Amino acid sequence: MTETEQKEKAKKEKPEKEKPEFYAVLLRDSSAVLPFSTIEIEKFEKMQAALEKLVRAVEKSMHEIVWYIGTDIFGESCCERFMFAKGGFMEILPGRRAELRAYFPSSRKALKFRKVLAKVLLKLYGKKAKGLVKELI
Repeated sequence: MTETEQKEKAKKEKPEKEKPEFYAVLLRDSSAVLPFSTIEIEKFEKMQAALEKLVRAVEKSMHEIVWYIGTDIFGESCCERFMFAKGGFMEILPGRRAELRAYFPSSRKALKFRKVLAKVLLKLYGKKAKGLVKELI
């Protein structure tokens, strides 16, 4: 067996490590710190304004355009969706237990987003957001 054949055989035998298809960042607001952690209709406009303020601050800190895709309503809950210009996707689920989920094609970008989100939360919501930042997955 020649040397090249041995290398090819070794490649076939050695399983390649599978890379994940995406990297996720998750934030759950179980303590209702975020202003969009409400389901009261009277506060809907304030909730939308707070949500937009958060997204614009993330956009500015990431140095990347964030496009609003739309709202999906599932029974009693809704989901606001956003897309990052250079790759990535974010869902914000307002309500009693608000959630923010973001998905990225690389771990590097997911880590950058995590740091930016922590910085933005502390800037916008101060001491109240410290617990959220600690829980940031």
